[in-house]
Amino acid sequence: MSATSANMIRYSITIAYLVMTSLLLTGCDQAEVVENIGPSKANSLSSEVLARTDTASIHHRDLPLSDQIKLYNLDYQVYQLTSASLRETIERQGAHSQTVQWQLPTPDSPKAHFPLIPDWTLGNESSPWQLQLFCTLQSRPCSDLLVELSALAKHTKQDLYVQYYHFWHGFHKHAVKIAGATHCMQPSAKPSFLEALQTKQGQIDMAVLSAAIDLYSPAADKVYKCMQNDETLTYLSKRYDQIQQAGIRKAPSVFLNGHYLARGYELSQLFVAIKDDIEMISSKINHDLEWLQSWKTNNARSPSQDWALTKNNESVMRVSVGSRIGDFYIASVTEHGFGLYKDGKVEFIGQPQTSENQLYSTNQSTSADLHSNHQAITTSIAEEKTTNDHNEKFIPHDAKARYEAAISQLPKQALPQNWLDQQLMRQSELEQDFQLSDGQFEDKSLVKLSKDDIDPFYKTLGMKPGDVIMRVNDEWIHEQSNTLFQTLANEESVTISVMRKGKPVHLAFQVTP
Repeated sequence: MSATSANMIRYSITIAYLVMTSLLLTGCDQAEVVENIGPSKANSLSSEVLARTDTASIHHRDLPLSDQIKLYNLDYQVYQLTSASLRETIERQGAHSQTVQWQLPTPDSPKAHFPLIPDWTLGNESSPWQLQLFCTLQSRPCSDLLVELSALAKHTKQDLYVQYYHFWHGFHKHAVKIAGATHCMQPSAKPSFLEALQTKQGQIDMAVLSAAIDLYSPAADKVYKCMQNDETLTYLSKRYDQIQQAGIRKAPSVFLNGHYLARGYELSQLFVAIKDDIEMISSKINHDLEWLQSWKTNNARSPSQDWALTKNNESVMRVSVGSRIGDFYIASVTEHGFGLYKDGKVEFIGQPQTSENQLYSTNQSTSADLHSNHQAITTSIAEEKTTNDHNEKFIPHDAKARYEAAISQLPKQALPQNWLDQQLMRQSELEQDFQLSDGQFEDKSLVKLSKDDIDPFYKTLGMKPGDVIMRVNDEWIHEQSNTLFQTLANEESVTISVMRKGKPVHLAFQVTP
């Protein structure tokens, strides 16, 4: 190749580069830019076909999520550089005082692919169900959503799974892990890591988070170890700002079919936000329906028998210790109406529930698990099941009366006064074994014993590492009111109720001379 030819090629490349730069800096829209560099039209990055085989088309969204994040990070850097240069050009041309139409396209962030295995309560074979909603019933906005979400289910004719979290009982598990990663990320990598999280506006699952940690952290193993540290979790329980920095706002949060809705924090916007997201996840809904239909076919039951889908042998009545005591329940919505379980009572709203769309399983073991789990939180509410033909209902008992009856029948362990006085002199030392629990009572964190080795004093009382102290002489114990030592010093008869591995344990003592 002659020197003249080589110079012409370099000259042509330079001209092409200058033309491309000029098009970007003068605010040319995405379609015009693409038409100048190739025959194809501009497409959304996620829907763009990158390659075709004999049997399938491979899109950008089919690439490994970690690679999508890396590519997005590069695209976003180009966007930032171009945006800064564009602003300088506008200022230089004196156009800052004019109306400017910003046409520089923002790169699309990778979409998280949430694995969805339904673990909500389902209706039975003969009862078409459309929507399942988890909410805290003391949260009035969530209760108000029932009517709108029912209308939405009828409008879309699709199955929806909605989880509603109200943040007075803490942030959902995704946000806690995101905040933990943010807290544990090395200082040099934290700005880039936070920027990546912010651009996704909180729509992050654990796969995305792990990919981001591996991408930005120079020592990912140390980050994961730090995230699992008890000290980190205790720190995060008081640092909501760490979670907010990761793009999760301190407001009610909604998951639709496993997807975190970053919009719709106000009730008036929530309905619109859910409708906007339905189209995006319609393919996933169809996939889930195929899986569900296969599951139902392989687990056929009698049409007159109710059934419930459980996960890891957990009861369908799953009451979270992290929620306020006794108010986290299930609402089931079908075309027949819906039923709520609240404060130990079943309240039916809409048409009465029958055996065709009963909220609970008739399976005896599941009912026992339900009672056990609920009793583990409220300590004393019990359900009694009666059968009348094929219609079933739960009859609650007075919680306080049952609690008092259970306590009165406990055998009391003798505590010598001299020994107890000596132990209480070490109160400051004994208090070091206390930690804040994930559970809350009236917005205040409960306390628990350390999971490590505890002081022999507690072992003498029959307590074990990890016990959550619920009540002392029927008074709730929490971070602002721990009367354990005061009660032991002043009362002759003491009853301590703790939560141990999800079950209530009552300890009774009689102080003797």
